[in-house]
Amino acid sequence: MKAIKDSTFVIFFIVFISLSAFIYSKTNPLIKSVVCPSTPVVQDEVSLEFDITAGNSDIVNIFVLITENGMYLARFYIDKEIESSDLFDLPKAFETKRFGFIAERGIYPDSFEVNVDVLDENFRSSYISCIINFAND
Repeated sequence: MKAIKDSTFVIFFIVFISLSAFIYSKTNPLIKSVVCPSTPVVQDEVSLEFDITAGNSDIVNIFVLITENGMYLARFYIDKEIESSDLFDLPKAFETKRFGFIAERGIYPDSFEVNVDVLDENFRSSYISCIINFAND
């Protein structure tokens, strides 16, 4: 009888380890908004910040799209292939880095949307958006 209990434990242990390894191997990147104002911005500029956490693969691309009412205004990206050591070092596997930039009132309209998308080596991505409203004077 004891041999059945021991073999059952071993089987459950192997299944648990296999399932854990499968889940661990499928970790997607994650973007968390750190600074995205929820109220109208009174200042002439706003600093936008995002924490980017890589899953089990290195991040290879960060793409930022800025739109007004769905219409394209601006875009920029940081790619693994571009020498970005002066700009931003992309997060490696399981690493979190803060990414940010400043939006100025004189460059952008009173209301616009910032979309940030990241892509890892295994073509998994994550996406977040932030709506910015500058207060009318």
